[in-house]
Amino acid sequence: MAAELLRLWRMTMRPVVDAFPAASVLIEKTPDHATEINHILKVLPDAKFIHVIRDARGVANSMQAARKHFWGKWAAGSPKDAALWWTKAVTSARAAGAPLGPQRYTEVFYEDLLADTPAGLKKLFAFCGVDVTAEQVAAYAESNTFEKQASKGETGLFSAQGGERAKSEPTGFFNTGTADAWKKSLPLMHRALVWRHARRTLKDFGYDWNGRKRGTA
Repeated sequence: MAAELLRLWRMTMRPVVDAFPAASVLIEKTPDHATEINHILKVLPDAKFIHVIRDARGVANSMQAARKHFWGKWAAGSPKDAALWWTKAVTSARAAGAPLGPQRYTEVFYEDLLADTPAGLKKLFAFCGVDVTAEQVAAYAESNTFEKQASKGETGLFSAQGGERAKSEPTGFFNTGTADAWKKSLPLMHRALVWRHARRTLKDFGYDWNGRKRGTA
């Protein structure tokens, strides 16, 4: 089974690899992979994992915004479902990733990354084994701000169909791009429901009722 999955994965990733023959690192982003780390390791035993963690209320808010569009029917349909999905994802990823050690598993908080994008990127490049200067990191952060991506209507990620830059994202793909938008757009009752079902895990990951606590690791 692992051999067949590896064959399918290579076939899927081939357009990306062929487009960048000099590249030494391939990064693939799929949120649901947070619950599949142990299965991924059976296929790609040398894989590294970057676990991006975001406040469960921000996730619920984003999912509810996505559900308004045809492309977002995958998103959880209620605050409770979003909270349960988030809890399963973050706890599964940490449990499976922690035994790999800091050289192969790292966590980054969405809110911290937005607060100081260059510093966050510098750490992630180092984790991937890519040497970059402070100037390069600052340039990457500046050229890929949320505002610039939203104005172009594209994320700039590679697409096998669209070449080096992905085709335009669908209407509604870009929300506010801020860490605490949920405090204004997520109704109080929905915030309370997410807190009810995810509060223990939120606290474990450095969040309280008001959001990410300052100074948490």
